[in-house]
Amino acid sequence: MTNIALLVCRLTLGMLFVFAGIRKLIPTAGTTFPANLQAFVNGAVVPNAPLPEAISRIYGYSLPFVELLAGALLVVGLLTRLSATLILLMLVSFVLAMGLNWWPVRGPAFSENVILACLAFLLASVGPGRYSMDAGILSKRGAKVSRGK
Repeated sequence: MTNIALLVCRLTLGMLFVFAGIRKLIPTAGTTFPANLQAFVNGAVVPNAPLPEAISRIYGYSLPFVELLAGALLVVGLLTRLSATLILLMLVSFVLAMGLNWWPVRGPAFSENVILACLAFLLASVGPGRYSMDAGILSKRGAKVSRGK
């Protein structure tokens, strides 16, 4: 049962990040590819933020590609611990950039990024489980894989 739970966690978090990356890369009606990505970056970069604007822009332009890649790796279960750690770091950066509202007046009762970060931390700590490419590769090499119970 643990392996199925890890699979569901991997697929859920991975697909969420794949879709998030695609959504930022695919042009909406009336836009073209570079323009929609530039609009995302311009909306995400906050003037006078603690992070210098140049670094914020580099982060913003690379974010959709990293989301897409890390999410896809989670879905197939390849380099799971690395991709889950990368997603965890992205989520921590989102929480730091947007602030953590523990008790909002309206909207979600808790920051969904914190919940997703906990899920990423679980996958980074425990590993992919039996139903992953990592498990297949490592078992062929004779290495031990976290297979759950």
